[in-house]
Formats: sequence, C-alpha cells, structure tokens
Amino acid sequence: MVLAMAFMYLITLTFLLVGNILKKHYSEFPDTTVGFHAGKLARKNRRTWEEANRYAGNYCTRSSLLLLAADALVMLGYLFRRAVFSELQWAIFVCVYILGSVALQLLFLFVLTSRRLKRRFHSDGSAKL
Repeated sequence: MVLAMAFMYLITLTFLLVGNILKKHYSEFPDTTVGFHAGKLARKNRRTWEEANRYAGNYCTRSSLLLLAADALVMLGYLFRRAVFSELQWAIFVCVYILGSVALQLLFLFVLTSRRLKRRFHSDGSAKL
C-alpha cells in the first residue's frame, strides 16, 4: 500500500515536471522535438507553438497542485481509516484513483489546450482579432 501511495505522489510530481518543461524548456519552433504536440494547429507557426506550450505548461502546473491536494486527502483517508475497508479495498481504490486522475489530467490537457488554440488562432495559424 505504501508503494501505491508513493506512486501516486510520483505521478503528481511528474505532471509538475512536465508542466515546467512545457512552459520553459520546449524546443524552438522549427524543431518541435520537445513540447506540446496535440493537433496540427500547435505546430503551425512560432506563435501557436509558444501559446500551446505556455498554456499546456500552466495547466499541468496548476492541475498538479490540485492533484497534490487530492493525494493528501487520499493519504489522510488511508491513515485515519476505520475497519470498514480492508487493505485490499484501499489498494483497489488507490489504483482506480491513480488511473482515473491520470486519464482526466491528460484528457483535460489536450481538450483545453486545443480549445484555447482554436479560440485564439485561425486554422492557418494567423491570430484572431
């Protein structure tokens, strides 16, 4: 169970690290090796590339802080549990929590960043007024 809890925090710290990389350490435009690659619009030109990485990085950073708070609540729930749930039930809950939180994080990351780009740029990459 301790290993599952440690894995839970490791995932949160990974999202925090990814957010930092997306915000500050992405590749310069023609070379799009490191950065946010969802959709064609993110790679249209320098402005869309920088906006996609900045927005995705900010999202990952903020959402990892929210995940950290949720992880702490799960940890407190485990530490102060009563005999209502067995160790196996807690392990299943933590595994479902980890998988669900990662799936939701990635889904919201791609959907919200793509939506942001579509609101700010035309399909050819030019900025909307």
